[in-house]
Amino acid sequence: HNQARINKGLPRLKWDAQLTADAEAWAKQLAASGKFEHSPNESRPGQGENLAYSYSSNPIKNPIASGTKLWLAEEPKYKNEVIPQGDFAGYGHYTQCLWKNTKKIGIAAVSDGKGAWYVVARYSPPGNIVGQ
Repeated sequence: HNQARINKGLPRLKWDAQLTADAEAWAKQLAASGKFEHSPNESRPGQGENLAYSYSSNPIKNPIASGTKLWLAEEPKYKNEVIPQGDFAGYGHYTQCLWKNTKKIGIAAVSDGKGAWYVVARYSPPGNIVGQ
């Protein structure tokens, strides 16, 4: 996150213990349920959220780095549109990572024990504000 932000002239995100705990709680719930879905907005007031899922029969060494790489790889799809114009589903993770007004981050990865990893990132303040 921070290297991509620095490359764009944006301030670094600060690691936040509460955001990390919240991200971990949701990642655990996803891993236990086998579902892959965003948490309800009302359950995370003031927080943005990115999700990533990966599965491999081989061990995944750094699921957080893998998830972040997926989000940042959306950069070519973003054409400086106002949110949510254009291919928002294709670039929304990227714009949350680099949202200028976001200051803090917490990320967690939880395995289901069967080869799947659920990565959840929480951001504060949230990004991807409609109309901006």
